[in-house]
Amino acid sequence: MAATQEINPFPRTVIRTETVFEWTFKTNAAGWIAMHDCDIRPMEGVLRIHSSGDDPYLFGPPIEIEGPAVARLRLKCDAGGNGQIFWATASAPNFSEPHSRHFDLIRDSQWHDYTVALAAEGTIRQLRLDPAEGPGVI
Repeated sequence: MAATQEINPFPRTVIRTETVFEWTFKTNAAGWIAMHDCDIRPMEGVLRIHSSGDDPYLFGPPIEIEGPAVARLRLKCDAGGNGQIFWATASAPNFSEPHSRHFDLIRDSQWHDYTVALAAEGTIRQLRLDPAEGPGVI
């Protein structure tokens, strides 16, 4: 067993880049639940979201990720509006606008990668994904 000390000669935040959670949807929705204005269906490694209204959102499964964190998503979309990710922590257990980040969607039904910085303080316990702001398929 070895002990190491992190050397940081200049005071700054240490950035970690490891993947903490990854959802691939190969056989199921991996704990994600359609909560409002949408239904979901895992198929061929993709979670297909059908938005039936102006405020679709999904709740993710329980997690434990130390914030701040970055969410990386791969989406294709023909629904209107933009996306938003919310996070809940032990000290702020309800999803709210101050604990969220908006991101612009490219609505051309092609695959695009999105990186969303989550400025969470403390341990993130759950995520909420608002994949669009209108009817369509995501």
